[in-house]
Parts: sequence; structure tokens; C-alpha cells
Amino acid sequence: MSPTFAANLFDRREGDRHRPNFDELVARYRASLPIVRSAVYLDSAGLAPLSNFVSRAIQENLELRAHHGKMGVKGVSAHLCDSARACAAELLRAQVSEIALMHNTTEGLNVVAQGFPWRPGDNLLIPDNEFPANVYPWYQLQSLGVEIRRIPARRGVIAPDDLIPLIDKNTQMLSMSHVDYCSGYRADIAAISELCHSCGIKLVVDAAQSLGILDIDVGLLGIDALAASGWKWLLGPTGTGLLYVSQEMLEFVSPTFVGAGTMTHGESYPAITPGSIKPTADRFEISTLDIAALCGLSRSLELTSELGTGRIEGRVCAMTRELTSELRRRQVELFLDPSQDDRLAGIVSCRLPGRNTTELLEALHQRGFHCGSHQDYLRLAPHFFNTSEEIEILLETIDEIRSE
Repeated sequence: MSPTFAANLFDRREGDRHRPNFDELVARYRASLPIVRSAVYLDSAGLAPLSNFVSRAIQENLELRAHHGKMGVKGVSAHLCDSARACAAELLRAQVSEIALMHNTTEGLNVVAQGFPWRPGDNLLIPDNEFPANVYPWYQLQSLGVEIRRIPARRGVIAPDDLIPLIDKNTQMLSMSHVDYCSGYRADIAAISELCHSCGIKLVVDAAQSLGILDIDVGLLGIDALAASGWKWLLGPTGTGLLYVSQEMLEFVSPTFVGAGTMTHGESYPAITPGSIKPTADRFEISTLDIAALCGLSRSLELTSELGTGRIEGRVCAMTRELTSELRRRQVELFLDPSQDDRLAGIVSCRLPGRNTTELLEALHQRGFHCGSHQDYLRLAPHFFNTSEEIEILLETIDEIRSE
């Protein structure tokens, strides 16, 4: 058996006489999702459903190991790593040398937090509405004498002006989410980056809720480091993630954990002396990765690239606008203020006045809807594979539940 994960996911089918357009690619992807045959899936912000494309790539690699052992998987592992980094770099408009493969967002943020040369008296800015993944790694720095300053968020909204009162000569870094996990608010990263860099502050971005649905150019946005997980909007398997560290930022972030993967000579020489550390971001990949999961991530990254994040962003944002408009028309309470609707990206959080959100979530699940909840709000997260018809059915179902 030979691996097929590197092939174009949407090769022309027999009889096709034209290159598939975006709607056709979406339809083909949707057809590869077993779960949509029995449910309406609106929880990609938590855990995206697995497509046959991705699960087959994982299974093929497991079969290679089962039948051919080390010779079956070792021969493809290096190619997989290279392919995944190259796809990630393409998505982010970055250099391959600036990409490391991680297990999740939290690991990537810890790499930056623990590897930066902090000094006693330094301070770090974090919004007060961040998901725990972008909080706990930084609070560990307090033992080094680093002060953590929380930026007040107005219902999930952070603007550049909110940073100014907290910045002083000892402020070294800002770490924040591109898209808030509850409100769905998309921060103005370009404007925030401009302010940060004018003050000599490094910008670290948690892209767990944006990479895969927003078109991201790390250079254009002025991002110094970015971490994301593979199993949300990127549609990959759990246990996979990505870390971008700009070439300039690499000079400041040293490996905290080290292994053969950290060194330029890898496993090729006996570990008698430490050897030299790689100058590239893959020095943070300290040892063997989960090759089967990496097959799935590589496949999902190829798929995202084929669809195009610009087109995905347009489709997802159109759905969130439609959903928001209809919920407001029904006088459903939304987390985000109406003035910020144009900043929504992928996530719509709402609740029915007088109704228990946990009970609402369960009632929807019993009717075949997969949603999430945070901060006592129902969280709806449509992806490009969802349809307008599914949104209409959801709204009708909410109306039915409300009238019971």
C-alpha cells in the first residue's frame, strides 16, 4: 500500500470537463462528512467533524505501519512534516522556516511564553476575556517576576485604545485571540499590531478560532507569533496544531524542552555533545510526532488550501450575518453588541430570555443539532460546509422550542 495523502483532494472525476468551482468543491467536501446525514453540525469552534478525506489518510498510515512496520511509516514521515509545514506556511503567507508542528494551541503558546527572555519587572498584556489556553501559560511567568496586566474587554471587544493605559517602558508582549471564543468578535489585528510595534511590543496571536476560516497574512498583519489547533476550523484530527514564529521573533524564543529534533544533526549522531540548535522554527519539534495524525492534518491543510481561505471567509461570514440578523429579528439575546456585527467571524453566541441555556442545548441536541455553550450562552459555529437550509431549520427549531 502506498500513501495517497499528497494527492489533490479534488482531482477531476471521470466525466468532468471543467475545473470545479467553489460551490462544487464545498458540495464534494460536504458529501465526505458522514455526520451531516444525521445531524446539523454547528460546533466547528469546539471540534470539527471528521471527513472521509481525513479519516482515510489516517487509516492508510496506520495500515502502512501494521503491514510494513517502521519501513512503512518512516519513509513518509519526513515528507509529511515538510508537506504540513509548507501548507501551513502557504495559508499564513509565511516562510516554511517559520512554522513548527505542535499538538495544540496551548503547546504553541507555552513555547513562546517559556522561551522568551523575560526579566524581572517586565509586564505582559492579556485581554480579560481570553480562553484558558491563552491565560495559564502566561501566569506561570509570575514566578520570574513578570507582571500580568489584563485588558478590560467590553463583551468580547478589544480595541487599540484599550491597550494604551496599560503600556509602559516595561511592556514586552501582548497575547490575544484573533477571534474571541465566545463573542465571535474579530479583533483588528492590523491596528493593534501597529500600536504594539510602535511601542516595541511583540504581538502573539491565538488563532484557534480564526485559522481555517479567515484569510491570514501574518506579515501584512504584523504578527510576531501565532498558535492554532488543527481540529477546529482547520478540520483536522485532535493532537495536531501549528506554531508560527517570525524570523525576527525566532531570535528571541529559545527552546525550553530539547531533543534530537531540536538539533541540526537530529538522530544522525550519538548524543555526546549537545550539537547546534536549528535556526528554524522546527527546533520546537523536539521528538517524534504522531505520524498518523499528521497524515490527517496534512490532508486537511491541503483541502483548506484548495478551497481557499478567502472564499471560506466570505461564505462563513455571510452565514454568521444571516444568522445574527434572523436571531435579532426574533428578539433572541446575542452576546455581541449590534454595532459590532460586521466584526463577527464564525461564532454567534445567543440565549433565549427566560430559558435555561443548558436545557436549550439539550433540546437542540435531541432534535439533531450539534452546538456548543460558553458563559451561559448557546454557541453556534457554522463552517463552509453548512447550508442556508440548515440555518433556516435551526431558526425554525428555536421558534418551536421557544413556543413550548
